[in-house]
Amino acid sequence: MLKNGLVPSVFFRCSGLVFGRTASEKLLSYGLISVGSDAWLAKGQQAHNGSILLIPGNGNKLCFFIVFPLRNRIVE
Repeated sequence: MLKNGLVPSVFFRCSGLVFGRTASEKLLSYGLISVGSDAWLAKGQQAHNGSILLIPGNGNKLCFFIVFPLRNRIVE
């Protein structure tokens, strides 16, 4: 990837957005940040202040949004 000018993301999304402490620590040792979920919008669960929303961009990538508590708005 690097040879072709592509820079990989530091974020790692585990299958189902579920992972344990051991997996999270292992990812961190590789310099990666594990991204999980505290709400599934498709299941009617609500996002809270500080939640990270994972939204499919075009089927090939994810767009990340963070809900900030002080402004009550979503920022990309």
